[in-house]
Amino acid sequence: MQFSRQILSQVKKQIMNLGKVDNIKTVQQPEELGSYLSFYGFDRLMELECCRYGLGYIDTDLGSMLVHQWQNNEAIATIVVVHGLFDHVGLYLKLIEFLLLNGYSVIAFDMPGHGLSDGERVSINNYEEYANVIRSVVKEWKSRKSGPLYAIGQSNGCAALMTLLLSQPNSNVPIDKFVMLAPLVRVKMWWWVKLAYALAGKILKTVHREFSNNSHDKAFTQFIRYHDPLQFNRVSVRWVGALIQWVNQFDHFQSSDISVLVIQGDADETVDWQWNREKIESKFSNLKYVTIPGAMHHLVNEGAEWRGQCFKHIGSFLSLSK
Repeated sequence: MQFSRQILSQVKKQIMNLGKVDNIKTVQQPEELGSYLSFYGFDRLMELECCRYGLGYIDTDLGSMLVHQWQNNEAIATIVVVHGLFDHVGLYLKLIEFLLLNGYSVIAFDMPGHGLSDGERVSINNYEEYANVIRSVVKEWKSRKSGPLYAIGQSNGCAALMTLLLSQPNSNVPIDKFVMLAPLVRVKMWWWVKLAYALAGKILKTVHREFSNNSHDKAFTQFIRYHDPLQFNRVSVRWVGALIQWVNQFDHFQSSDISVLVIQGDADETVDWQWNREKIESKFSNLKYVTIPGAMHHLVNEGAEWRGQCFKHIGSFLSLSK
């Protein structure tokens, strides 16, 4: 059976029926769920001897969120991975495999309105909602596990994590290290985004998504454009409004001394990375900034040459003592 949009509701129901599974290899997988796991490559990671893989839904204020967890047998730390806009966990298995093979446990989840999680597609009222979902995921982890907790975000995932760390500093989320990959504060052509929102924000509910050339890996860009059942070709105008509100609030956020690594490609045509760099550096006092020449926006799924550099920097940063 081929995973497709037509069986999404069946896959979600089957995962819910399983409950929270710590090791999915110990339970019988229905055919539809098996097609999801094999389509993105979860089944391949299940064969790693260093860890156990489980998944399940947790309840949040925005509905049920699908959480994936890989428990390394001798974990150095646990890393929560927060994906970017339009993405889902199935697109992050290269990064997750790298982390697992380097001795980390991993928690990753589909953000609200993404992947197999609940919520209006690619929509949010404000970035506090993203932060609250991350807090719920971490709270669930803390109820069953212990040890150091690190975070890695890609683009919009960085913005969600920054909201948690800077606007909710007393949120009791004990993140010790934070890696930002192509972090979003504002996007390119920001003046046009604000103008379009001012003119049409009260008229339109969604706008057409432009699939940008955000990676040298043509197989990846073709996959998300034509073959990924979990992609959507519209974006909610409410999300645009939430981003504008968030950018306007950014200067008023508190600062943090958390240990931070920012990795940014200088061929990124998605985010306004030069402007974003100044803003981010003003909020994090213990920050290292790395630029990868020629790298585009989707660093997690860049071509091997650039992705390899990115992962090397991540590994070096995470292995350093605090």
